[in-house]
Amino acid sequence: MKDEKVHRIVLSGLLHDIGKLLERAEVFPEARSDLHYLSFCKDSNGHPTHLHAAHTAAFCDWLEGRFDCLRNTSDKSWKTWCSAHHREDEFGLEASVIRIADRLSSSERETGEYYKREIHKKTLLEPVLERVCLQENTENLATHHRIALCAQSLEPDAIFPKGAAEHQLVRSENPEAGFDDPAQWNHLLAKQPLTEGYRTLADGLMSEIETLAKQHPDLGLADLTATLTTLLERYTVNVPSATNLRHPDISLFDHLRTTAAIAQGLYLYQSENDLQKLDIESKNDPKWLLVCGDFSAHIPHPFDAYPVDFFCKGGGWLDVKISSVRPSALR
Repeated sequence: MKDEKVHRIVLSGLLHDIGKLLERAEVFPEARSDLHYLSFCKDSNGHPTHLHAAHTAAFCDWLEGRFDCLRNTSDKSWKTWCSAHHREDEFGLEASVIRIADRLSSSERETGEYYKREIHKKTLLEPVLERVCLQENTENLATHHRIALCAQSLEPDAIFPKGAAEHQLVRSENPEAGFDDPAQWNHLLAKQPLTEGYRTLADGLMSEIETLAKQHPDLGLADLTATLTTLLERYTVNVPSATNLRHPDISLFDHLRTTAAIAQGLYLYQSENDLQKLDIESKNDPKWLLVCGDFSAHIPHPFDAYPVDFFCKGGGWLDVKISSVRPSALR
């Protein structure tokens, strides 16, 4: 029973922001006017915000109807944990775990916010390597390349970033962020919303899930979660997670998987130590150990991928692969 709960925690963390992809693709548009789905969104003076949470809730219902392990159970609370991660009025320990895991995973992003109309539909993923420099501080430098909005593959467009001109992006003024010099304005936006590209990704993901459900409707929860992880990597690895920041360089897939891993470790730690929800954000109770790796032995092989592990005292592992393009992609 405990393992089943942990699997549902991981599934909730893995899917909590899938609504970002679906909102930008305009999938489940009815969720934006459905009071049930809107109830999962954050409330701001009587108006719902963070509408991607409504799309996440609609997706959870869609997914539940396709697999026995989700459909044939009376406990549907995983959908609430997954969808209500922006609500402050908590729904219990598990919902708090997902909300806090989401916040911790998001803490790797740049500080500061920036907004333009439909920015979430016009922003491409920024490659992190463009700001790696040994000679100078690149903190305030603008970047000029972006990664195409496409599924994971060995096609050049899916691997190599392109310049703003090739993507037909325009540099948006950014005085709100405190940079008066136009050379430091970093927001490269498409002239029109990238809805069609997002729809292609969403349709591809949901089509593969449909095929999986028809072939293996009795798939177990652990196997379903593992398979969804693979499919999410394929269709969200080149999708930016947050778009209203100076450097949108974190992919939606990386945010989803780290949230799931943090949620697993946090839940195990809290439950095994019989801690209550009120203790979950205590800074007097160190919950994490960082296990570092030595890369020096791998320097002669720069195109391999090597894991770095973060370990939660509760037993949850966060596996991060530090990798670059493999030689086969360069030929």
